[in-house]
Amino acid sequence: MGHTSLDKIKTLQRNPANIRNLCILAHVDHGKTTLADCLVASNGIISSRLAGKVLRTTC
Repeated sequence: MGHTSLDKIKTLQRNPANIRNLCILAHVDHGKTTLADCLVASNGIISSRLAGKVLRTTC
């Protein structure tokens, strides 16, 4: 699956028929965040290199 431009994603999201809700349910430390990141990365929204990585920020 190829990467989609951000403008195309925004256009698709304007139509409520194109929006899908998703629930990922599992026990602690079973990969929910990694799965969600991989799904988002597969659509080109975030870098696949960063999918599943914990990003630390300082305050």
